[in-house]
Amino acid sequence: MKKKSCIINGHRIGYLEVNPIAEKTILFIHGNSLSKAIFTKQLESQQLRAFRMLALDLPGHGDSQWLETYSVHQIVDDLATFCNQLKLKNYTVVGHSFGGHMAIQALPKLKKCIGMILIGTPPLQLPLNIEEAFMPHPAIPLLFKKVLSESEMDLFATSLTNKEHKDFVIEQLKNTDPNFRESLLQSIQESQMQDELEVLNDNNLPIALLFGEEDVLVNFEYLKKLEKNDLTKFTFQKVEGAMHLPQVEFSKRLNLLLKNTYR
Repeated sequence: MKKKSCIINGHRIGYLEVNPIAEKTILFIHGNSLSKAIFTKQLESQQLRAFRMLALDLPGHGDSQWLETYSVHQIVDDLATFCNQLKLKNYTVVGHSFGGHMAIQALPKLKKCIGMILIGTPPLQLPLNIEEAFMPHPAIPLLFKKVLSESEMDLFATSLTNKEHKDFVIEQLKNTDPNFRESLLQSIQESQMQDELEVLNDNNLPIALLFGEEDVLVNFEYLKKLEKNDLTKFTFQKVEGAMHLPQVEFSKRLNLLLKNTYR
């Protein structure tokens, strides 16, 4: 596994890469205030050794450059440019939480993408229905708050995962530009988001939606409605015992799913 970086749209993006000569590629995109480190167990997996795998840090996260401001449009452009610049082809995108939302937003520009797995990402509709797609959990407002206290970081972490991995999540939080969360909210309020159901239904790619069975943030009643009425051609799966980070908590199950889905 090699730590690398490149200049995308004028700023540095850090990423990890393994098996660069493999024919099939998986691109991992992390969630809000996390980093590429949440996919370490996938990148190191022997189950996935047949794939070229890349995991990038979004701007303001991990090893990527902190910027003066951030937006949905900028992240979408960065993702498309990253894929083009690294000449990715026949690649599957695995997006976690906010990273899944950005993957959907970028999908019309990802011309050589062959499939997508969304982890903890309930597709959003316009008018933007965040309150319907997610539970009224006290951690939700923290996703858009600039400065977090120690107790708020603890609440953020425990809403995502179990006690075993809480400190790992807090470490990612502390390594994130606080301006990112506030700028993200502003760009959402500026109507930069597309209707994600429309984006997904307008393509013919295989799409799998994966959720931890114990996820306290996602509204499963909303997902049931989508599965029955709006996204009937896509695959919905739950990981037993997992919360919002099944790729960390139950990595072998997720790795097997990836392997079997994109042989």
